Amino acid sequence: AAVAREADVLVLAVKPQNLRAVLSELHGLIPSQALVLSIIAGARIGLIQDGLSHRKVARCMPNLPCRIRKGMTVWTVPAEATTSDAERVRTILGVMGQEILVDDESHVDRATAVNGTGPAIVAEFVKAMFEAAVFVGESRHVARDTVLATVIGTAEMIRASGGDGVHVAQLIDEVTSPGGTTSRALQVLKKGQFQATLTDAIDAAYARTKELGAALELKS
Repeated sequence: AAVAREADVLVLAVKPQNLRAVLSELHGLIPSQALVLSIIAGARIGLIQDGLSHRKVARCMPNLPCRIRKGMTVWTVPAEATTSDAERVRTILGVMGQEILVDDESHVDRATAVNGTGPAIVAEFVKAMFEAAVFVGESRHVARDTVLATVIGTAEMIRASGGDGVHVAQLIDEVTSPGGTTSRALQVLKKGQFQATLTDAIDAAYARTKELGAALELKS
């Protein structure tokens, strides 16, 4: 409460399950000119505005690579926010990596499932690649270097080419020879429903985001 009274920018970074208690403690304490920046999964801007009795509330979803300034943050501000408010948010988030402003906060819910959850999914994939490389006989230090270089280099190629689905498909075609090693590997991934499983994982994270938001609404 003491911090809130003196805040210029107040970041709400608590678990959704703890939000109600925090809003109750801070209700009416935040200076009118202060900006509140929420990174709470599922929590609508309107709910936070009402809970704090404060209108200057922005909402964002960063991800773990923000720790090394390579992050991606999707964010939004309410209709009543000023250009100055938006630029303040952009400046803060830009320090941590890339940022994208969206005009509808439902996109922040989707970002929670994609870029918020994404680092864990990518790390799980990289871990599986490590283990597969060791399984076929690479030493652990060679596996680590080759897998990371492959993942990072491929991502940079996709970024440089424009990064949409067409360019990704072209990249796959370029490295896939008929009857070759890549063709054989891709067939195994298809049989294992790799793409469908990944889609289901992202969809499950999105569904959970909406569940958390709905639970917060029910408590209001």
